[in-house]
Amino acid sequence: MSPKLTLFLKCRQCHPNSLDKKKVKGKIVICDGIDDDYTTNDKIETVQEMGGLGLVHITDQDGAMVKNYGDFPATVVRSKDVATLLQYANSTR
Repeated sequence: MSPKLTLFLKCRQCHPNSLDKKKVKGKIVICDGIDDDYTTNDKIETVQEMGGLGLVHITDQDGAMVKNYGDFPATVVRSKDVATLLQYANSTR
C-alpha cells in the first residue's frame, strides 16, 4: 500500500496524529471505523485534541453502541446508514 493511501486511510479513520487541525477545529467529524481497531473513545480523544466539536463514528464492531461519552457529543452509526448520513453531510457544505 502506498504511503499516501495509508495516510488517507488513517485520516479517514481518525487515527491519532493523522488529522489536520485546521480542517477539524470547530467541526463535527465523521470517522470511518469499519475494519479499524480504534474505539469510539480513542477517536473522541483524537478529534477533541484537534478542536473538533463532535464525532460521528461509523462502525459495525461488536459492542459498539450509542452511550454517554461524557461531555463530548458523539454517536455511533452503523455502516448500513452511512449513505444517508454522507448524502446529508455533502448537501450542507
